[in-house]
Amino acid sequence: MKIPSDLLDKAISLTHIGISGFAWLREDALLLIRYLENQGKFVFGGDVLTLDSDGYRYNYDNWYFELEDGDTQQSIKYAQNYIKEYPAGNYAFTLVTA
Repeated sequence: MKIPSDLLDKAISLTHIGISGFAWLREDALLLIRYLENQGKFVFGGDVLTLDSDGYRYNYDNWYFELEDGDTQQSIKYAQNYIKEYPAGNYAFTLVTA
């Protein structure tokens, strides 16, 4: 999936924990979800990371949304709500899309 450069510039690399992916801070994750919505992408879920002295690390909170749970728009709303309702703090979010 191609991510717009303005959102990619805000991505947090996860290579420091051996992952070749990215995470985004709350507001940037919500912007990415809006972009995915415009692209008609289904959001299967994501993970939450917490900032510690060595960078962002998985805190083992996550959410998921399966195809049989609803349509693309419902998957978008579920992801948005999860991120919006997550407690305030130094958190970043990954997304799993199709």
